[in-house]
Amino acid sequence: MRLAVLGFCALGLFGCASPEANQVATEQCETVGITPGDPNFAVCMQAYRQSRREGALNQNYHNAINAVPDDRRRAHDWVF
Repeated sequence: MRLAVLGFCALGLFGCASPEANQVATEQCETVGITPGDPNFAVCMQAYRQSRREGALNQNYHNAINAVPDDRRRAHDWVF
């Protein structure tokens, strides 16, 4: 049981650093003038990856809250 939980945690951690996310972070860092040779490049990459993760987490949270859309046409459909 513990091995399965650890396995899923490891998959989750390795899944966060996708090549697409790294490419987007690299492009964003280069846009602000931080190149791969810069000593602050790793910090910039981490910041943009974290920002992307937080954005996805917020979007998923809001999607979960509003899982069932409100249908205003049936606002007074009472059941007795």
